[in-house]
Parts: sequence; structure tokens; C-alpha cells
Amino acid sequence: MARGKSSKRTMEDYLNSKEQAQVEQSHESDKTSEALMHSSDEEEQSITSTKKGRGPARPIRIWGSGNRLKLQFNDFMQPIGKTSIKFSTQLGIMARNGSLVPLTYESWNDVPEENKNAIWREVQDNTDAPLEFRETCLEKVANT
Repeated sequence: MARGKSSKRTMEDYLNSKEQAQVEQSHESDKTSEALMHSSDEEEQSITSTKKGRGPARPIRIWGSGNRLKLQFNDFMQPIGKTSIKFSTQLGIMARNGSLVPLTYESWNDVPEENKNAIWREVQDNTDAPLEFRETCLEKVANT
């Protein structure tokens, strides 16, 4: 009889130890999941805190103020000089303007001439660009 009790106890011990092992394993996987979540949060925070983007494009300050930007051009009617980079940035801002160039058009060829004329009018109102520059200007907006 003593032997039967000990074997019974051993079976209970075995079942209890198996349950205990499952509980411990569950706790360990929870801890591992939490550790992974915390480490990914920390990594994400360190990435976002140290990684700096280019930031938003800043428009030309005098744009729309009534003052006109003076542009210089080469023989191919491409803007050159100090103001050319700022002007190129301004064209990019105009290209991303949803009221001038809505995203509903799949290609630049689908954009109505009225919208292209509005872009050119804005360029003429704010720069001293000659009429010969119109084609190049609209190509730059299309390729932005």
C-alpha cells in the first residue's frame, strides 16, 4: 500500500510539475513578448529621435507679395544662378498643390490646359521669366 501511495503521489507530482512547466513557459513567452515590444519601442524612439528628414519645402518668401523674382537663363532656357534653386523648389511646391494639379490625372498630358495656364500665370506674376521659358517651366512642373 505504501507503494501505491507513492506511485499515486508521483503521478500527482508529475501532473503538477507539467502544469507548472506550462505556466512558467507561458510567463516566459509573455516576458519575451514584452521585452521585444519594449526593445522595438526603444529602437523606434532612437531611430526617430536621431534620424532627421529633409523637412518641408520652404516657399520663396517674396512669392505672392507683388515683388518679382529675377531669374537668369542659359541658352537652353534653363534657370541658372542663385535664385534657380529656390525657383525650382517653388515649382515643386506648385506641382504638389492639389488645386493646381489634382491627383485625379494619371499623366501630365491629361491635366487641362486651363490648369497649366494657371501655373504659368503664377510664374509670370512672381518672376521676370520670358514667354520662351513657358515650355521648360511646365516640363519642370510635370517632372516634379
